[in-house]
Amino acid sequence: GGASAAAVAAAAAPAPPAPSPSIWQVTGTPRPHSVVAVTDAQFNGVSAAGADSAWAVGSNEVSGQVPLAEAWNGKTWSKRTVPLPSGATAGTLNAVDELSRGNAWAVGSSGSDSLIEHWNGKAWSVLPSPDPGESNTLESVTGKGPDDVWAAGWFESRSEERRVGKECRSRW
Repeated sequence: GGASAAAVAAAAAPAPPAPSPSIWQVTGTPRPHSVVAVTDAQFNGVSAAGADSAWAVGSNEVSGQVPLAEAWNGKTWSKRTVPLPSGATAGTLNAVDELSRGNAWAVGSSGSDSLIEHWNGKAWSVLPSPDPGESNTLESVTGKGPDDVWAAGWFESRSEERRVGKECRSRW
């Protein structure tokens, strides 16, 4: 036969790289309700007009799913009341666009209808939305000014059994 040889060299593993500082910072938000344990709040969208003015939107479950909106003032978040359409018992906000400190738009769904909300600097209010299908929701919103706002989402017609994208533009 023949001879075999093997050599093994041991070396120290390289040190892991030092973590680099993050540009991100966690900021706490108010609890949407007084339950001590876990909160059922969920944020789906955020938009900022500046370092001291931003909105985060989503939903929370107190006794059903209701829209959630919180405002940032540069130091802390504060919860703002978001109305539901007349007769509605549930809703969620999927996106928000803050055009300026007194002009923000949020979209989502309430029941099987799309939901459009407007912030006028003092309060959120529900605005009528088109209902092109039997079930529809708005997923995103953007605007350039108070009379140029766009929203996009989907609708589903049970008679056609398909989901179709939709875009809405309005002079709200």
